[in-house]
Amino acid sequence: MLERRGVQHYLTRCFADAMADHRAAASIFRDLDDRLSEGRNLVWLSQVALAAGDSAGEAALAAATTVLEALPPSRELAMSYEAQARRLFMSSELGAAEAWAERGAALADHLGDPDLALESRITAAVLGLMAGRDAAHAHLRELRDAAYEWSLRDPLARDTFARATLYLALIPTMRRQYDDVDRYLDEGWRYAVDNNLEYWQSMQAGASAVRALDAGRWNDAVRQARAVLDMPDPAWRSRLMALMTLARVALRSGQPDGEAYLEQVTETAGEDRAALGIVWPVRAEAGWLAGDPARVLREVAAAQARKLGAGDPWHAGELAFWARLAGGAADGRAVVAEPYRLAVAGAWAAAAVWWEERGCPYETAVSLAAGDDTNAVRRAIELLDRLGAAPAAAYARRRLRELGVSSVPRGPRPSTMANPAGLTGRELQVLEVVATGLSNAQVAARLFLSEKTVERHLAGIFAKLQVSTRAEAVAAGARIGAVRAPKVEGSRPRD
Repeated sequence: MLERRGVQHYLTRCFADAMADHRAAASIFRDLDDRLSEGRNLVWLSQVALAAGDSAGEAALAAATTVLEALPPSRELAMSYEAQARRLFMSSELGAAEAWAERGAALADHLGDPDLALESRITAAVLGLMAGRDAAHAHLRELRDAAYEWSLRDPLARDTFARATLYLALIPTMRRQYDDVDRYLDEGWRYAVDNNLEYWQSMQAGASAVRALDAGRWNDAVRQARAVLDMPDPAWRSRLMALMTLARVALRSGQPDGEAYLEQVTETAGEDRAALGIVWPVRAEAGWLAGDPARVLREVAAAQARKLGAGDPWHAGELAFWARLAGGAADGRAVVAEPYRLAVAGAWAAAAVWWEERGCPYETAVSLAAGDDTNAVRRAIELLDRLGAAPAAAYARRRLRELGVSSVPRGPRPSTMANPAGLTGRELQVLEVVATGLSNAQVAARLFLSEKTVERHLAGIFAKLQVSTRAEAVAAGARIGAVRAPKVEGSRPRD
């Protein structure tokens, strides 16, 4: 009963309760000398702990593998091998993880258990995707189709389908390869909602926030991130993605709460090495945005001393990138990720082209700003002003002066910089009045404008806030702090 309740606690994201149930069940089975069932519950304990970000899972999994390997080959042993693979790939130990996944699949095949073999093969395909193997993406799609067929026979297999769908979006996003990412984010979200898979709902939302951040849709990224944090109990890794997104938007926009978010990100990562590998490049960028090269180099040195991100070429590459911008020495031969390799080698224009082809405006602009082409730096300023990236835009303006340009473009007016969406003072006024529920004609009369001018300002507001109605504009403006929507009795914004 404890074992079955543990499964239900996991499915409802009561992770601490699930771990307690499986730990208690394992203890009882050990007392009964049922070592197979003991091992099974230790495996499940480790899997729940991995989802919860609890380090207790590593010891439980090691114990499970030891117990099960002393018994005849079993389904439970194959489960432990796949769990070992999943734990190692979360730590970016790809080679060791792949070996465990292959052992799990081989044992499942030997036992004649194709469903269990599918779990291991999905993990192996995800590892291939992380390693950059072109064939892995198509293979993972095929395995996802098989998982869907399995889910029609066994409701618990819906978890497997949701996992494969998430990784088809998340791993390419981490590798800055965005083909089909939006499709899988949408499909994964709808499937998780339709099947009440709350863990995967939060993971899909976290991945969507990161995707919007990369695409320069910062308002959308903030909305997605806050939606994750508003969930009753978001997955630990989803919370980490959401906080990282909020930290980067705030830091890049020059908002005062950026450093507070950064500390929350670091605290949430805890001692998880893979999570810290994601966090430390953000810390290094924060130093660069603050105009403190010594801080950047301290953060990079700290990450390298702890070997954070060492198993992931993208995290290691980004650390080298910020070190290069801070004036530190960076060994380009050790950088594998292409855009960072180009930048560290001083090929700023080529790095900018790489980022632009993938639709990453912020990275494009920073690469353009770091070069010696004054036209490229001017373009960087335009991109950064459009994003509302004030600290990086200030860096680009300094670069123009260093290159001998006297007529440096002025930055946005303070009224525009006061809000992350880049709304002008007049747009803020229009949005404030629209929030009271007045029609365009009434807004025009209140602000002594023509109705056509109000319509033009609304079009600009819609574009900057990435919305299509007045109600959405007011909600988005209030959400990002660009406007305080007054409560008017009996009135609402009119669409």
